[in-house]
Amino acid sequence: MPPLSHRPAARAVVSALAAAGVVLLTGACADVAEPIPAYQDGWSAVHGQADGSNAVRVDAPRAPAFQWSRDVGAQPTGFAASGPDGQLIVSAHTDTGCQMFSFNLDTGRKQWCTWQNIGAGSMSPLVDQMAGVYTGNIGSADSFDVFGSVRWHTPVIGTPQPLQFLADRAVLAVTHLGQVNVLSTVTGRKLAASVALAPTDWPPPPDQGLADCATAGPGCPVAFAPAVDTRTDDFYFPFRAPGVDGAALVAMNYTPGAGHEADINRSDSNADADGTIAELWRSHPLPGGVSSAPALSPDGDTVYVLDGRGTLWALRADDGSPRWRTPLHLTEPSTVSVSPDGLVLAAPQRPAGTGTGQEAAADAEAGAGSGAGAVIAVRDEGDAARVAWQRPEIRATGPVAISGNGHGYLVTGTDEGRTALTVLDLSAGSTLSTAPLAPGTGASGVVVVTNAGRVVVVGAGGLVSTFE
Repeated sequence: MPPLSHRPAARAVVSALAAAGVVLLTGACADVAEPIPAYQDGWSAVHGQADGSNAVRVDAPRAPAFQWSRDVGAQPTGFAASGPDGQLIVSAHTDTGCQMFSFNLDTGRKQWCTWQNIGAGSMSPLVDQMAGVYTGNIGSADSFDVFGSVRWHTPVIGTPQPLQFLADRAVLAVTHLGQVNVLSTVTGRKLAASVALAPTDWPPPPDQGLADCATAGPGCPVAFAPAVDTRTDDFYFPFRAPGVDGAALVAMNYTPGAGHEADINRSDSNADADGTIAELWRSHPLPGGVSSAPALSPDGDTVYVLDGRGTLWALRADDGSPRWRTPLHLTEPSTVSVSPDGLVLAAPQRPAGTGTGQEAAADAEAGAGSGAGAVIAVRDEGDAARVAWQRPEIRATGPVAISGNGHGYLVTGTDEGRTALTVLDLSAGSTLSTAPLAPGTGASGVVVVTNAGRVVVVGAGGLVSTFE
């Protein structure tokens, strides 16, 4: 693997550190603790925040107005992430040159870009409140500073699914081959011994089976990003054991050791990796396996996932036992979003109209969904669930991004064969507004809500568009 390279920043974003409250101290104040990397209020991780809910605490506009667009030159690799001082981090499957870009959200101007070793996989950046960027590449986890310079590079076995934060200065890196790592945000060193969930014929090539991750196929034991309960450092992700037909949901926990504290204080750069990573439980097999990234309820007591037959499951976070399930008959792969008041939304992660006639007939017969592109809202009522509303005609092409003021943002298809940014009132499922998207958006897209409440559409065609 060639070394990661970077280009100098187009603009010196010096205010990022000040905005994050970072003060450089000398002399008598040198022992003042530094800010600890953590999630921001805006879209920090692949599904917004640690809990996988596709929801953030930032309010966003009811009728977003177009601001600017920028073509990254290839299909994006996943979600974008926003930084604390107006940065937008996007990655793309370009053939040459840069694969990860930082744009200024005010102007669309490129600030810096770097090469990445993504291969056939997907990659969504993780950004902390000091504009540090963390990514997973083939065979490594990597970190970059606010100017795009490499901070650290840590080899791992496999390719990390999108990274998440755990306890103070800890990054969770679960690779597609089932290796679980907890790394220091400062140095990238391991804070605990790695755990290998599929320890056969190790170490395999780091890109083995990576192409299977797009369909959660058998060559990709871990096809989705983990969801994290930041109160306990418990984390959840689907895992497909070798030779098993479909993935189960696995719960694990990270407990820091003394070496973790030494790393925080920088008193010992070679402190022991004496934290512990322990498996808590595995769910019983679900029909067709787990087919979505997990999302936590607002209180952290429930984990929501979709199975391979389009059924939504609510599992108890403490032991993995089912609380309820409700058939939605969505075509896989689909995704789950959870609003702050506990409304669970299911939507597809693929262009509308790709479902088969048999699937559409089954949906119509079941009375939920109606085929490709439906959005269904489910209300969790404890030991049961009810469909609060559904939009079978909306032609959703990606997940619902949820803002702090209760709006849902998604890319939808139009009668003219193009796409639009649609805003929903999540209390009733009604459409608040639509805004046309340029043809370069492509047939589908994902939406993120930034720290300042801007709405960003990352189109499958490579066009990134911002609204405010």
